Amino acid sequence: MSEDQPSSSSSPAADQQRSRTSKDPLDTAKPEDILKMAKWYFIMGCACLPFMWLVNFVHLYKVSQRRKAELSPSVSTYLWLSLGGSIVWAIAIFTWLGVYQVNRTKWGAFGDQISINLPFGQ
Repeated sequence: MSEDQPSSSSSPAADQQRSRTSKDPLDTAKPEDILKMAKWYFIMGCACLPFMWLVNFVHLYKVSQRRKAELSPSVSTYLWLSLGGSIVWAIAIFTWLGVYQVNRTKWGAFGDQISINLPFGQ
């Protein structure tokens, strides 16, 4: 069995039960569609939209835990890679922000050239 294929198929009775007890549309989605969504959000995050990684993790994590038995392990892999990518991205952005704010005036003209707006001050 391929890694991207779900580990077990969902029965129609289980789908009906989930649709009656849950308000989340992802609880009735096919496992293949959830895998496709997780993979698509991950790829969009890699395409310089790292906020999508966080959206991917937050949006699909609870569903992946509720439906762990029927979802492919690839869904969980994409979710954890998305979380890791968003954390690394956030660390990089905040590090750059700190370096820039501390050193902008020391960099002189270069610091002003890379500014979107010029803050008043020293």
